Amino acid sequence: IGIGLGSSTAMTTAFFTAVEALIDQYYLRLRPKVKMCIDIETYGLNTLCGYAKHMTVFCAEKGYALMMDCRSLVASYIPIQKWPAVFILTYSDKDRFVIETKFKERIEECKKAAYMLGLTSLGEATSSLLCAMKGAIDETLFKRATHVVEEELRMFDAARALKRGDYGAFGLMMLQSHYSLKDNFEVSTKEIDELVNFAMACPGVYGSKLTGIGFGGCTLTLVHRDYVEEFKDMMDTNYCGGECKFLIAKSWGSLKVISFEMRNYLFDLNIYPENAFKIKDVSQGISKPAAQRLMSMQINDESFVEYGRA
Repeated sequence: IGIGLGSSTAMTTAFFTAVEALIDQYYLRLRPKVKMCIDIETYGLNTLCGYAKHMTVFCAEKGYALMMDCRSLVASYIPIQKWPAVFILTYSDKDRFVIETKFKERIEECKKAAYMLGLTSLGEATSSLLCAMKGAIDETLFKRATHVVEEELRMFDAARALKRGDYGAFGLMMLQSHYSLKDNFEVSTKEIDELVNFAMACPGVYGSKLTGIGFGGCTLTLVHRDYVEEFKDMMDTNYCGGECKFLIAKSWGSLKVISFEMRNYLFDLNIYPENAFKIKDVSQGISKPAAQRLMSMQINDESFVEYGRA
């Protein structure tokens, strides 16, 4: 908790899903479900957030990398089950500083940059437009826009690298992403930079970068399975910023209810009418794997209701 890995998002989405299961009513449309969770996190927990983390929680599939468009809420899946490498999270052991203020600043800077470019969002910007406007907008805004535009291009290149199993190319793009977060978006820290540099000096490492929204927290490193223990030992030896804490990040799939005990107890008391609703439509708004999972659940319990619209 509090290390930049989305603990507030985990709590919010888990609570939301538990309530769905408890009252036996489910949002089958992704957008209103994610939007409601964002509102809970923003206004209930006073935490700034966007669509990416919540979409990951609801749309993830075991053994797949997830590439998403947070404007259209469209997600695509890239298989990574047979990788010879693993992702390792390394905690810097340093608290994140003034994160809310700095994060708000970045949001406002991106909005201003988009306005200066004549766009509603930096997601609409292109490299050619950015080059043409260089010198016409503030240097800081130009750096923020440069990061967003180049990061989006990197995302597509990284997806292609994953599909062809080119771990070296993917790792290089991780490193490029980190340097852009450091130099253009300016959300890294001395300790995070040290962790990335030390990681890249370890054998078996393909790439490393800051993960999360920055200002401290953790790095994410792609390491060959055969070098995991050596990587940990070398990082512990070289890092002077505190105690390194490691976690191998595995693909577990999306959030799901593992026990219906409380709901069944309430049903036994006739507090909620069972089977009052049926699934109406799972053909739009959610991923195909998620739709298939819902349909498989329907076989055991036909009590779903669609009460949200994208």
